[in-house]
Amino acid sequence: MSAAAVPRRRRSARRRARSAGWNVLALLLCAVMVFPVFWMLSTAFKPDDEINGDTPTWFSLSPTLQHFRDAMNRPYFWDTVQNSLVVVCVTVVASIVLAFLAAVALAKYRFTGRKVFLVLMIGILMLPAAGLVIPLYVVLARYHLTNTLTGVILTYMTFVLPFAVWTLRGFVLGIPKDLEEAAMVDGSSRIGAFVRILLPLVAPGLVATPMSERRRALTVVSIARGCFRSSEREKENGVRLIKNSSKLKASMNTVASHGPM
Repeated sequence: MSAAAVPRRRRSARRRARSAGWNVLALLLCAVMVFPVFWMLSTAFKPDDEINGDTPTWFSLSPTLQHFRDAMNRPYFWDTVQNSLVVVCVTVVASIVLAFLAAVALAKYRFTGRKVFLVLMIGILMLPAAGLVIPLYVVLARYHLTNTLTGVILTYMTFVLPFAVWTLRGFVLGIPKDLEEAAMVDGSSRIGAFVRILLPLVAPGLVATPMSERRRALTVVSIARGCFRSSEREKENGVRLIKNSSKLKASMNTVASHGPM
């Protein structure tokens, strides 16, 4: 064995050990992320005595579907499912159409205010969802859109649309402009180049973005629950919240006008 082969084998062994270590770490992280989903599914099929028992079990030896029957037999269950499907589907389809057109305009054309629009869009993405509850409630109440599916759809699009525009813009920027220009040189119109060249190449983004949009739309369900329920107590809480925010704003304006004491 030559002297140069020994260091080469040592480097190869270290490389394999490092790769194995990273693989083990990735498997551990995957197990940590998958475990809550496994426990949720396992608990769904367990009887009540196993769920409330002192000794947890990984699997149930006597699985049951009673929890699913109880959920489906509750009042308004299927109406809630129908409303959720309508809201999510309309939100995703409408936001994808609008986001794709906006992404093409931002990526392919230069116009006044384009950079400002991008900065504002990033700012909207940085805003916490809870910080928009009061302004959204005030606007929707003014136009009588509370407790309606239209109001919920508009609210969801407020959170989903900026993310979709930003994501699709990255896909459109990754397509060379020379491809469209070559198609137009060969006799294709701008619309033909858009349909035959740009649209097929950006198709992966049009498929990946709705998946993320659906998840984001479902995560803001608490906003819909807090703003668009029609019970009298929740309406009173919304009005009280708006009044308190107005009083706080008035107090801050008073302090600002008089200066520090």
